[in-house]
Amino acid sequence: MSISVEIDPEQLNKMVVDAILNSSIEEKHMLDYQQRVVDEKSELDKKLFALTTFLQGDVYAKMPAGRAKGLMVEQHTAMEDYSRVLAKRIALFSDTQLPPDGAPEAYREVHVINLKLNSWYWLLSIYGEWTLAYYYDCKDAETTGFGFNIKDGGGFLPIDEILSTTRIFETFKS
Repeated sequence: MSISVEIDPEQLNKMVVDAILNSSIEEKHMLDYQQRVVDEKSELDKKLFALTTFLQGDVYAKMPAGRAKGLMVEQHTAMEDYSRVLAKRIALFSDTQLPPDGAPEAYREVHVINLKLNSWYWLLSIYGEWTLAYYYDCKDAETTGFGFNIKDGGGFLPIDEILSTTRIFETFKS
């Protein structure tokens, strides 16, 4: 099993929620049940991060193969699925378009060296969260990268800061 972790879970959760909500709804304006879903995802992602870290560590590596190790991997998969469902629920709060289930088959995965400037892409994190981002040349940063939350002036993530575990898919959004 190969799992890579390179980001703090609170930072990841904020990035995911910000990207999904895409400025259509601010956290402070969420209904109570919507905030509870966001909080639930945040708590789950912290636990998922902890389990992922454990699965990468020495204690897990030294455990004898067997049912306990298999169940931990099964738990990790279930938590990833659960986090993905919560992300989809959060996306519905702002009518953000998510790729269809099975997107890796529906969209063509591309390598970083094949990205086309001024194009939209779906980014898929190791946690199963999808983010729609625009790839462009940012003159201020003097590099290319992805723009997020573009409607509100958004943020920019330079291409060399994209995690190696992030998968990138072409989209046909214009």
